[in-house]
Amino acid sequence: MCIRDRHYRPAIIMEHGAHESRGSCRSIPEFHITDALDEVADLLVRHGGHAQAAGFTIRNDDVAEFIARISDIAADRLAGQELRSSLEIDVELPLGDVDWALQETLARLEPTGYSNPAPLLLSRAVQVVGHRTVGGDGSHLQLHLVDGRPNGNGPGHSRYGRPAPQQALPAIAFRQGQWAGCLPPLVDVAYRIGVNHWQGTTNLQLVIEDMRPTEQESIQL
Repeated sequence: MCIRDRHYRPAIIMEHGAHESRGSCRSIPEFHITDALDEVADLLVRHGGHAQAAGFTIRNDDVAEFIARISDIAADRLAGQELRSSLEIDVELPLGDVDWALQETLARLEPTGYSNPAPLLLSRAVQVVGHRTVGGDGSHLQLHLVDGRPNGNGPGHSRYGRPAPQQALPAIAFRQGQWAGCLPPLVDVAYRIGVNHWQGTTNLQLVIEDMRPTEQESIQL
């Protein structure tokens, strides 16, 4: 998890050179980082970016003044704001509705990026039928998910009372490996739909932005 996400604050990291330093900035929606850099442009050799990501080059002799001024700008702009990370969900749908047809429909919105983010979906009462940590330090979580609602398409029952098996959807939750030892029976997941190519096979993969335990009241019987 990057510094910005860990603390939900604008973050700047600088690489110190012999005569000049290079900075990389990541910000939050409440603070337009490139506008802030424009205000201290007299100290910068060059800079550029957009509202939430930017870069710059600065002479080492100006670093101390830059830190002081950019800190004052951030303190002024963010004063009185309750800074809490949030996600803007585009649509809520049952997990069983996620298929190739939906992916192909969403693919028409490409290319996605800062000004055109990929749609963020929400599915409630999702059952984790398998998971493991991945990555060199186990910081990521790989999961397999099915619809866990009693009347959904998951491992409950079909309309005829017989078990209704469903193919589990693979998912990856980057920097969320801490869930591995404490996953509840059902979770609500916010995710984007991706396509994973691995060893000659292609499959849908959910890229999970966040998840939380399902509240009992949200389960539709």
